Amino acid sequence: MSDDPRIEDAVAAVLSSQPCSVTLPAGAGKTELIAATVAKVAQQGGTSLVLTHTHAGVDALRRRMKRFGVTRDRVVVRTIDSWSYDLIAHFPDLAGLAVPATPDWSSSSEYHLAAARAAGTKAIAKMLRLSYTNLFVDEYQDCVLDQHKLVLALSASIPTTVLGDPLQSLLTFGETPPVDWDADVLPNFSEVVVDHRPRRWEPDHAELGQWLVDIRTELTGGLPISLDGTPVRWVRKSDDRTFVSERCSHQRDRRVPR
Repeated sequence: MSDDPRIEDAVAAVLSSQPCSVTLPAGAGKTELIAATVAKVAQQGGTSLVLTHTHAGVDALRRRMKRFGVTRDRVVVRTIDSWSYDLIAHFPDLAGLAVPATPDWSSSSEYHLAAARAAGTKAIAKMLRLSYTNLFVDEYQDCVLDQHKLVLALSASIPTTVLGDPLQSLLTFGETPPVDWDADVLPNFSEVVVDHRPRRWEPDHAELGQWLVDIRTELTGGLPISLDGTPVRWVRKSDDRTFVSERCSHQRDRRVPR
């Protein structure tokens, strides 16, 4: 598409603004941006540390970076929890915590805080600067405050970008609250606005994708959403065949005339 935002412009904006944050809606190219930025860092001779929350997220990021030609010696992709555990295991005295040979994930909050203590020491800070030129943290809206403290400690040594979307925040169980985007994230990681397009909804539902982007202002402001003119058509379910009949009708409408 001629109006497709240039990924190179977004990469340049991120790398010139660290420490920074990027907010992108679902399906708007966040994984692509991380991979492209890591690739640019690698081209410049740097090495990136990329942290996320789940093993599925790690796999998705690694696969996307492989498409960009990023070699394993130029990026480390880990979950926040596993990276924290390994740091403590190697430097228990600096972390102030001895961990068991097998991680006890019910103590993950202690791991985050201990890793933050270690990252704040001069020895670990020097090691971090020698090991990584950039840090990227994905799905930051799902970070709890203990993880946020760790990232703040890391950002003191490594140029850092956090990426996420507060509208996609998942429920947090337990006593540790999640980060507040306005109170916790933006004061520490200034926002970088990058052009984007809701690609996930293309080609069949591009209009719906754009509508979901357009109503974000109302959603973040707690305002009512008008469904007038929405690209979604509500169909009352009368029986189990409703979806099948509607889908078949939709497919007939999309047929190209011969």
